[in-house]
Amino acid sequence: MDVVMPYKSIVTYIEDKPDTQPWLKTAVEIARQYSAHLTIAVHSRLADHPPFIYGDASGMAVAEFIEESKQATEALVAAAREVLLAEDILGEVCPVAYPYGAPGYEFGRLAQFADLIVLGGMYGAGAGKTMAEVFSGALFDCDATLLAAPSGMGALRPDNILIAWNDSREALRAVRRAMPLLGKAGTVTILMIDPSTRADDMPGAELATMLDRYGIKAEISTIPRGNQPVGDLIAQRAQEAGADLVVMGGYGHSRFQEYVLGGATRDFLKQLPVPVLMAH
Repeated sequence: MDVVMPYKSIVTYIEDKPDTQPWLKTAVEIARQYSAHLTIAVHSRLADHPPFIYGDASGMAVAEFIEESKQATEALVAAAREVLLAEDILGEVCPVAYPYGAPGYEFGRLAQFADLIVLGGMYGAGAGKTMAEVFSGALFDCDATLLAAPSGMGALRPDNILIAWNDSREALRAVRRAMPLLGKAGTVTILMIDPSTRADDMPGAELATMLDRYGIKAEISTIPRGNQPVGDLIAQRAQEAGADLVVMGGYGHSRFQEYVLGGATRDFLKQLPVPVLMAH
């Protein structure tokens, strides 16, 4: 299956020095791989609230905080531009300010015309203070494909892809976005956890048929859920199968429901054993 890769506009986000944000290297490698334009969105320190904002503070103290925040933002922008220059990547650096405390929404607006968003550090140990909200904005506030990249990931050349399939609209959108990658993979597996069945139905067969029409041969694997969280089972199966990419729908519930209840998406991202390509 010979498909032209669609990734010509890539966006990523950093909130600290570039060498502490490993997914930036992944974004750079993918931009080089596909000769794409890379936008590095950086956390604007001017969006931070001073610790004394709700108490009494002199005008001088506020002015000092604003000046320090401005300098920190300028330093981060300069460091990101140095990355583009050193790596010889066509791109730009855009500070993301969110004066009303909504970094996800502002990032979503910035990234709405991107083909691919590359992020990391959303959940789990060492998670960034704004990364989860930015991730949410990437899924809910724009229509780009999202790649969550674990530390150490380089270019995007998966050969063993696991599709976490649950018959949802979100999962189907993710599969459609991943078609160029699926067409180049050596192994594709459709994973279903406790699938519902009808007498005349084989779980995952319709998706396998769709893929087959594009020349993509996929195996179907079904496993019981038992008492384990779905996200944990997907992570476990991906590692057992030696997958180098998982394709899954992102957040089948509303933003509020997922914030309150969590869900398979968040459970998987807390571990992020392999890269995951997502769509909502």
